[in-house]
Amino acid sequence: MKKTILLQILFLGISILCGAQTITISGFVEDGETGERLLNASVYLPEIKKGVVANNYGYYSITQKQGKVKLIVSYVGYQDQELEFLLSQDTVLNFKMYTANELEEVVVKSRSLQEELNSTQMGRMELNLSEIQNTPALFGEKDVIKTFQLMPGVKNTREGFSGMSVRGGNPDQNLILLDGVPVYNVSHLLGLVSVFNDNAIQSANIIKGSFPARYGGRLSSVMEINLREGNTEKLKGEAGISLVAGEFALDGPLDSKTTFCISGRRTLLDFFAVPYQWISGDDVGAYYFGDFNAKINRKFSDKSRLYLSFYYGKDKEYSKSEPQDIEINNNPYKLKTSYGYDWGNYTGSLRWNYIFSPKLFSNTTLILSDFYLGNYGEREFKSTGAGDSFGDELEYRSGIRDVGIKTDLDYYLNPAHRIRFGMGITRHYFSPGITSLVDREYAAGTGGSQQTAIADTTVGPPETALYETTAYLEDDWQVFSFLKLNLGVRMTHISSNQITETFISPRLAMNIRLMDSWSLKASYSENSQFFHLLSSSLMELPTDLWIPATENLPVETAKQWAAGTSFALNKEITLSLETYFKEMNNLLEYQEGSSLYGAKRDWEDKVETGKGWAYGGELFLQKKEGKTTGWMGYTLSWAKRKFDNINNGNTYYSNYDRRHEFSVVLNQKFSKKWDAGLNWVYYTGNPYSLPTYQVGSADFFGDRYNSGLGNYEFYDNKNNYRIPAYHRLDMALNYHKKAKKGIHHWSFSIYNVYSRKNIINMGYLYQTIYEASLYPIIPSIGYKYQF
Repeated sequence: MKKTILLQILFLGISILCGAQTITISGFVEDGETGERLLNASVYLPEIKKGVVANNYGYYSITQKQGKVKLIVSYVGYQDQELEFLLSQDTVLNFKMYTANELEEVVVKSRSLQEELNSTQMGRMELNLSEIQNTPALFGEKDVIKTFQLMPGVKNTREGFSGMSVRGGNPDQNLILLDGVPVYNVSHLLGLVSVFNDNAIQSANIIKGSFPARYGGRLSSVMEINLREGNTEKLKGEAGISLVAGEFALDGPLDSKTTFCISGRRTLLDFFAVPYQWISGDDVGAYYFGDFNAKINRKFSDKSRLYLSFYYGKDKEYSKSEPQDIEINNNPYKLKTSYGYDWGNYTGSLRWNYIFSPKLFSNTTLILSDFYLGNYGEREFKSTGAGDSFGDELEYRSGIRDVGIKTDLDYYLNPAHRIRFGMGITRHYFSPGITSLVDREYAAGTGGSQQTAIADTTVGPPETALYETTAYLEDDWQVFSFLKLNLGVRMTHISSNQITETFISPRLAMNIRLMDSWSLKASYSENSQFFHLLSSSLMELPTDLWIPATENLPVETAKQWAAGTSFALNKEITLSLETYFKEMNNLLEYQEGSSLYGAKRDWEDKVETGKGWAYGGELFLQKKEGKTTGWMGYTLSWAKRKFDNINNGNTYYSNYDRRHEFSVVLNQKFSKKWDAGLNWVYYTGNPYSLPTYQVGSADFFGDRYNSGLGNYEFYDNKNNYRIPAYHRLDMALNYHKKAKKGIHHWSFSIYNVYSRKNIINMGYLYQTIYEASLYPIIPSIGYKYQF
């Protein structure tokens, strides 16, 4: 109670100094059918041409002079709400928004163009659930990350994979938040499917580069994915199946103040593999992945609410061979081998919302995030003669775990000032690659039932803890009717047994409103990243290593300048153009010839640090209203790297450099039963290192050439070649049929309609270049039932 009174006195003093009014309208924006909060809804005052955006929990607060007030509330895909009344005292107004499904005759409008054109935020793109579900996808698996990859400035690292490069950055430079918790590995099926199940998602957005002060810890982008809260009115569910996985979701009220939402997904691949093994007689192994989401939402009062979110996902590959007859020193043995991989994430968050006053909203979050990888190989040599039985086991494991707490506060001073501030501390715990080797022998005559470990060796770098303490202050300031600023600063202090540093990161964004339909924007931001991802490929495999910054491998930093313009062509279509320049320092690359499994024990001895630059322009044309929706995007960009001991110290094009990218995404609603989606992409091929010439080992060893020593390759420059251009067309057709107690959904899709052979890998053999492609035309079918 004392804390609440002190905070109210403090902000009352600020309000008086700033000349703010004391009459405040506040409340939540909710879905009228489900009761779920609508994140980032727009609340606008047309008479003074000012407004606010509801926060990530649907809360808004707006202060106005006493008298007649008109409010317009809007949200993507929902009917606008307009309310006019006399304001004489502090008022709580909770708005319930309805979609076209509930109001068939009403023309549904998109988010307020006025708010969109008045925002200082650059490089922010938002998706709703229908946009994710209507976009054609590989194997029919709807995927939020694959949908974002169709937008300008966001590149996939390889065809069909979930890895992202945003504005020339590395995949590890993207902060991906699931209900506010970082997720370190976003890939199932070695990257072909992301870990985010579309039937659990409420909203998703991405900010490219110039993000506000409340975000930090990465250099390239922030992606926020928020899970559904659960229906407050009735129990609802769905179940479906595709070529890859089966899935389910269930949500509804537990009581009058508590809701829940759960969803799960699992592949069916290993179920098909087992019958094959029975028929063939070979134990060839299998693979599967699965994930599970759960969320509970408890309302204690109009001012207090608690959210508990949980995610767990796992991939596993395993194989066991049939016993083989072999001889060792003239003694017969039965050899059995097995190996396997398993990797996954689990995250959890406990969030408490509390409204101290109509102007002050707080959120305190406990977070847990864990990514783990394990792989093993085991051999058993069982004697069938006079020899002794023995065996060995090799295990490798790595991972990263975060535990933290943070508090974020929103203070709505008046329509011209929205102040955000907060602080937090996180403990990052790194296990950067531990290898264990165990040799075993078996007691004679026991048939291998009694084992003795005769050697147990563990090698690898030490496990390390790094503490990250942060504080930030951010102000959205409407200076004049035509000028809006976002001013912010973020302070971060890190400490470990190797490094202690403090970073001050300023952020500035501005919007100049030239007319009702046209605005100019500019921004500058500095960012720091306190750990690195060691990767030897573009595929973002789970074997890639997360390692902390050290004295020898310093913190990655970046500065980004951006400028652009937004223009409303009409009430349905917006056009935006952005240019950017990004400078990056202390980037990591493996030394030439080094890799994860090299002879050197310490990863600090395997890598080099260097610089990077990325610059370019992005054009984005979007239509979010009507029966035809979608977007067109074009990107012209450059991405370069320079390392003293790589490529002879010369600058080279990054693996993520693509000169041109073009995408078209269209969704068409024909009727209540039929709708369709289409996307077409084109982009310049990635840079690739191709040998300038190749010399057979016979030139060095004469007749020994045939002994299998192979060929020697020589390169003039790194990434000296470019893979041919990539393009692909995908299409989907969806059918919906109402049943007595639910709705049937059928989805028919074709990936790579004209079966373009897009090259993803190249090589050089006997003076001849060979090329490899991955995906031909792939038809898919999926079914879902909602009740």
